[in-house]
Amino acid sequence: MNYLYPGFSDPAIGDQLIHLPVATIFSPENVKAQNGFVIEEGTTNIDHYHGDNTYTAAYVSGQFPLGKFDLNVGFRAEYNVQKLTALGNDGTPIKVNNPVFAPLPSFNLAYNTSERSLVRLAYSRTVNRPEFRELAPFLFYQFEFESALVGNPNLKTAFVDNIDLRYEWYPNPGETFSVGGFYKNIKIPLSFTSR
Repeated sequence: MNYLYPGFSDPAIGDQLIHLPVATIFSPENVKAQNGFVIEEGTTNIDHYHGDNTYTAAYVSGQFPLGKFDLNVGFRAEYNVQKLTALGNDGTPIKVNNPVFAPLPSFNLAYNTSERSLVRLAYSRTVNRPEFRELAPFLFYQFEFESALVGNPNLKTAFVDNIDLRYEWYPNPGETFSVGGFYKNIKIPLSFTSR
């Protein structure tokens, strides 16, 4: 929705309104059909898109106690197809078709150093898919960062390898002390233009 300045039957009123301070220019008495601002829907053919996402997945996992070791392994297979159609700023049609097969293994190995402590090593692969608005080639406002961003139809799905190493100690029931570190490797990180 936009505030529009459609013109005034009395140009002096229009000149007076557009020079009001920011705190009062959009007061209710200045928003009216005659000699005021009007609020109208202001979209165009180049600021909307049509998106479609098809997602299928399967998952299998197992847990294997091996003496002082506990091993959890899993495998998730995802097939995702993102499609988007939009118009570029020059009016040319833009079509995005991103079919991605993602094999996502994981494992978690814990070594029980005592009845109340363990060392844990974990690995997983995850994906980070772009949102439709990040693929659509027009400006949108990102409130968290207070910046305007422009989508990029060439964005691809990012694959992330995650490694986690931790020491966990349980001094009493309901109490946990842990120290750990992690590593992430991001392949094809998402990036787009800010304005």
